[in-house]
Amino acid sequence: MAEQNTINSNSSKEEVSDYFVKKFGINEEIRNNLINEDISGDILCDLDKDDLRRLGLKIGPSKKF
Repeated sequence: MAEQNTINSNSSKEEVSDYFVKKFGINEEIRNNLINEDISGDILCDLDKDDLRRLGLKIGPSKKF
């Protein structure tokens, strides 16, 4: 898979999770949460801070997003 520098509404759940690993240094558990919850690019746009926290993201990365 090509290196992912950005994500958009067409990004797959794997591309979204890989982006979060690279950009925010999330751990494997959170990466798996993104994949298991089917968080693709179009879904990611609709998430709020509470959704991100439920996925396991810390406050800092949630605010940066």
